[in-house]
Amino acid sequence: MGVDLELLRFDEEHGIFVAGPDLDLPVGSWLRMVPGYAPATVNMYDCYYVVDDDRVIDVWPVFPRGPGHNGLIELP
Repeated sequence: MGVDLELLRFDEEHGIFVAGPDLDLPVGSWLRMVPGYAPATVNMYDCYYVVDDDRVIDVWPVFPRGPGHNGLIELP
């Protein structure tokens, strides 16, 4: 089921949409959203789980993560 909602506001980790009274979306419903920009959110997790049809098909580690990570280079 596709749902087109009017965007009211979009921040890094939050989206606020306008839903009309005719939208039948019960509490606990799953929505899929593709953020356009979320660098602060990425830094909060060690990895992302790639899901297809409710099945984990891959795990993407987040490199580098957090302060003091020294980038992707190996230091002596």
